[in-house]
Amino acid sequence: MDNIQDIAQGMQEFKIEAISCTFPQEIIQEILLRLTVKSVIKCISVCKTWRSMIINQSFIRTHLNPTVHVNNLNASHLFLIHRVAGKRSVTMFHKALVEDVLEEVYSLHYDNKAFDEYSKIEFPIAPKQELYNRHLRVVGTCNGLICFADDIFRYGYDIFIWNPAIRKLVTLPWPGVTYMTHGGYDASIGFGFDANTNDYKVVRLVTYVILFHHP
Repeated sequence: MDNIQDIAQGMQEFKIEAISCTFPQEIIQEILLRLTVKSVIKCISVCKTWRSMIINQSFIRTHLNPTVHVNNLNASHLFLIHRVAGKRSVTMFHKALVEDVLEEVYSLHYDNKAFDEYSKIEFPIAPKQELYNRHLRVVGTCNGLICFADDIFRYGYDIFIWNPAIRKLVTLPWPGVTYMTHGGYDASIGFGFDANTNDYKVVRLVTYVILFHHP
């Protein structure tokens, strides 16, 4: 049965490759550039030719530019609302656990006073069954990507970059400067796109806190 499915899939890919050879590459690229991000992601698995075209950095930049332009013209100013709730019970050694965790994430329009235009989003970071859950804040957004940081409490080190369109989450490595390595400090985090390297970057600026001990 598996062999038959493999043969059928191979024939399908062969047909698509044949279509790709029939139409000029420029026309296929122009069609793909007019699709939404979700549709483009689906097209990656169509055939090897389309995959190579879509993951090319030049295609990504070209697809992004008109998308950003349209979003700027039709700015919807969305809010992200993240809600975590649950029952709390205290166990031995003063450790508190959260039971029946309920988590909801919504996006809604900034100018919608009735709050009746919203959509539920599948949030990729699941809440823990414990008291000290992550307290995430939005560091910044850029080209559809959202950067979160768990640093509301001063010495939190978890930083995430999330692409809601394709539901992909990247967890960044812990920074080199932490309370354990350098003692007290104040930190600020920024997120943006570096055109020189054609990549996204998270910048963390740290100021050490010097404690004076009076005799």
